[in-house]
Amino acid sequence: MEFIQSIHGKKPLLVFDGYIYREHSTLKNGTKRYRCTKEKQCKAFATLNGIDLKITVEHNHLPEPEKIAAKKILNNIKERATCTMEKPRQIVVQSCKDHLTDEVAVSLPKPDAVRQTISYNRKKTLGITKTNPFNRQDILLPEITTDKGELFLFFDSGMEEDRIIVFATTRNLDQMRDYHDWQLDGTFKVCPQLFYQLFTIHIH
Repeated sequence: MEFIQSIHGKKPLLVFDGYIYREHSTLKNGTKRYRCTKEKQCKAFATLNGIDLKITVEHNHLPEPEKIAAKKILNNIKERATCTMEKPRQIVVQSCKDHLTDEVAVSLPKPDAVRQTISYNRKKTLGITKTNPFNRQDILLPEITTDKGELFLFFDSGMEEDRIIVFATTRNLDQMRDYHDWQLDGTFKVCPQLFYQLFTIHIH
């Protein structure tokens, strides 16, 4: 039996035999009742009186040790985000190096969501409202749309050193198909910091 911090910073979660419980209520004698976090599909309950833990209703699903490991990694990431000034990439690597398996990786949020967690916790705890990225891997791009609501972030090669980002709409691609007069330009002087070249395609 152990307790781990909730990802949302609420009351600690109870972990026992590969299952996760959320505090449900407290009886008059001080006994705490815990319910399985999969409460929509599982009615399992546990009671805890001091160190005496009893499962009063059994689970209807298998244990999920990989989700427990993922929550521990995320808690470690949040702690390192507020206790160190490591780059987001370093925080993730250090937090995952001893515990990450293929099964656990599936239970972790996407890399962009993890980076947002790091930024949010630094802002909330340390008052850091903005940190400039140190390299291309640390750039976090939100969903970008045009004034007409069209998705503009067309391609992102991912969190790697030789990162390539492509901005275009589906309508732009249709225009490239329909028009054959293209003008290409690769500029270095006005390229955003951290990148090497800004390459544009103009269609007439």
